[in-house]
Amino acid sequence: MDNISEQDLKKVSDFREIISKETNSEAEAIIAKAEAQRNALLDKTRADHERKLAERIVDAENRYRDEGAKQISKEIFVSSRDVIKSRADMTEEFFSGIENRLRVFVSGAHYEKFLLGSLKKQDFAQPFGKAVIEALPRDKDIVQKAYPDTTVVAVSAIRLGGVRVKYEGGKLFADLTIDCALERERAVFCERSELRL
Repeated sequence: MDNISEQDLKKVSDFREIISKETNSEAEAIIAKAEAQRNALLDKTRADHERKLAERIVDAENRYRDEGAKQISKEIFVSSRDVIKSRADMTEEFFSGIENRLRVFVSGAHYEKFLLGSLKKQDFAQPFGKAVIEALPRDKDIVQKAYPDTTVVAVSAIRLGGVRVKYEGGKLFADLTIDCALERERAVFCERSELRL
């Protein structure tokens, strides 16, 4: 149990690669769909406004020109807002799907090896004092058995799985939770330039 085989590490690596490929593929689909929606909304907004403006020019060209510019700006703003909301909804749906797959993973056979493998990468001999590992109640005994000389506490603040390593006084040393990794991925995903107007 203490040693993770190369085969197990390969399985975890393969799992991460599959998730990464699916994430990239789904991200590209979301971006393409959002761009198509934005272009369609902008084209419709411009066409509607140009038609309205042409009818109004006959009656009062100068007066309606200013009003038309304001209307275009407002409609573009509303369209942009709708596109942003649509993107946010699609992103939330996308990451909900990923979270559901992660929930399946953490309840599966490979999770324990993944959990202990993430801890094996950490060097607890830091000058900050004695390490304290925070884990989900269901993971506490697994971690405590692997690290009998380290204090392990159960916390409910971790939603999906993984652990946090702190030092006496509550200083966070490493957040190895799946929750944290998912939020980092969401932030990176949302910062991609293709997702901004």
